[in-house]
Amino acid sequence: QCPFKHGTVYSGPYPGYAHGNPKRGICPNGCRAEMNSDITGDESTAETMMREAMEYLDLYYHERSEEMSRTKGFLPKKERMAEVRKSIHETGLYVHTFDELEHGARVAWRNAPKCSNRKYWQQLKLLDCRDVDTNEGMYGSCIKHLTKAVACGSAE
Repeated sequence: QCPFKHGTVYSGPYPGYAHGNPKRGICPNGCRAEMNSDITGDESTAETMMREAMEYLDLYYHERSEEMSRTKGFLPKKERMAEVRKSIHETGLYVHTFDELEHGARVAWRNAPKCSNRKYWQQLKLLDCRDVDTNEGMYGSCIKHLTKAVACGSAE
């Protein structure tokens, strides 16, 4: 397994991720995208969700556990993984914590190979609007985001 916790790396449906070169490694350990392959073809939707959730939590705890361990309410890795497994088994989904969601957004930006501003990935601040369920609420969230972005001089 990759020491950088890449998990399952595949390029489809976004071949730009590996820049179309099957010999190009994703990391110094030799992780490579599997070009034009359907990794999830033999999995059910629940199995894919479970695998991807566990891979993400493995990455999250690899990168964040030291800093987050000082935070009140932070669950140890085994407990959080058990909680997520139980939720997926019982409901077919699970909910990210705020920090998991924010870190996921940052990692997505960090790993976007064609983004020239990705060097600022650690400065991204997430506005969590998962509770918004109306058009008016979405409008208000967009205004809040734009106001913060303009006030700070950069998109947060």
